[in-house]
Amino acid sequence: AVGEAQPRAFRRVGQMSLTVYAWMEPLAQLARIPLQRALHARGMSVERAKRQQPAEQAALLGFIVGNYLLWIGVLAAWSRLRYAGSFEWLIERLVASRSQIASKRGGGGGGGGGAAAAGG
Repeated sequence: AVGEAQPRAFRRVGQMSLTVYAWMEPLAQLARIPLQRALHARGMSVERAKRQQPAEQAALLGFIVGNYLLWIGVLAAWSRLRYAGSFEWLIERLVASRSQIASKRGGGGGGGGGAAAAGG
């Protein structure tokens, strides 16, 4: 019931959390370059933590919201590809292939994988 109440976008981020975590910093750094150039051209900076102007704070908030919306869009588009290439997709493939290998090894004897592995 709790999962049903969450919007689809939040569920996507949760399902893809390992991939999002791994790619978040590199993509944010790429997106930060144009923001820094635009602010620097206006004599502003995001790095000044103590005395930011309201315009700098608005730009930083816009960057955070824009970054979040970008990820929501990327994940929505990626969901159409069933997240192919993500870490979660890779883990699912590895687990599935390992379970297929295990079932092939122990599938013929009916006594489980231990007897087949010990005998051959």
